[in-house]
Amino acid sequence: MLAAFSRFSVLVLSCLLALSGCQHAEPPVQPDPRLIERFDALRSTYWLDYWASHPIEATASGYLIYADRLPARRRADLEREIEQVRHELAALERFRGDALTDPARQNEWHRLIRHARERLLLLERVGQWQRDPRLYLAASAFEQLTEETLAARERRAQWMLARLQQLPYLLAAGQDNLNRAPQRFTLSAMRQASALSERLATLVESLIPAAPELSDGLQSALLAAQTALLEYRRHLETVVLPESLASAAIGPARYEDFLQEVHGLDLSLDQWLEQLDEQWEAAADAGSLLAEDRNHLALTRLDALLHSQRMSADQARHFLIDQLGMAHAETAAVVDALLTHPARVLAGDAPWPSPQTRLAAEPPIQAPPS
Repeated sequence: MLAAFSRFSVLVLSCLLALSGCQHAEPPVQPDPRLIERFDALRSTYWLDYWASHPIEATASGYLIYADRLPARRRADLEREIEQVRHELAALERFRGDALTDPARQNEWHRLIRHARERLLLLERVGQWQRDPRLYLAASAFEQLTEETLAARERRAQWMLARLQQLPYLLAAGQDNLNRAPQRFTLSAMRQASALSERLATLVESLIPAAPELSDGLQSALLAAQTALLEYRRHLETVVLPESLASAAIGPARYEDFLQEVHGLDLSLDQWLEQLDEQWEAAADAGSLLAEDRNHLALTRLDALLHSQRMSADQARHFLIDQLGMAHAETAAVVDALLTHPARVLAGDAPWPSPQTRLAAEPPIQAPPS
């Protein structure tokens, strides 16, 4: 009886405590409608300005108001975009985003800040508009107009005409802006320029039947675009390539900026790479244990496990060669960079050789051990 009474007393006391807690519980925080309205305005302004400066991305996202445009990349346009992003980033950083009660809006606030910081890094400190000649080809701007679901074929023919007419100006901006571009980027852009010239002819031919009244205009714009592409390729070969940089690395300082300002990593590059090394060693140890434990996989040593990985890499290289028609050395460099520490390659970390150097130093792939 006493035990039953004690259990009953505990139950009553628990209920009283729960009721007391309910009576003194903090009311849910109500969202501030003015704060939400302010954030929504900041978000809309940022994306509308971004789409206006990046019409290819806008079209890919369904904002077809910019489907007849190519990006403007003259120095004056770039300077205007830099000032615009600076202003919008400052407004986003001043905004009290942590006071937003909606987790989705909070996350988007953080994402907008990271996006704006990355744009400024690429525009100001990395200078992507000076080092990547592929940006001025805008090949995807024409390729995306082949999507049947985008709009009627006649409408897409109109957009194709408008973009073809703008391509010579974009290529001319590239010739003015490029300065000591990496050799790999330059060679790739030269190949892409030749391929794009042929591809544009095919695209125009496919669209003319849907808009015969635009035939003369499309043919004329195509000829002007092909002439501009030929001149651009010649400029890359004779002016840019002789002064191209051997490495495409942006350097440790700029890569550290990406880690800290864009990705919010509160570590120096050296600290982060040290952690990567530790994780690599731990993975290697785990791989050795796995290989020893799984005899049926015929991977009894770590060397065999790594050899299997190299065989997979070789298969990936050959796939790229077959499918994309790329040179073996280039595809090897790309695949090797993806299979090793990308951070060290991009940061240009001195202790790690470049993918090309690693390829030259490694013995050729042999048959797996029996």
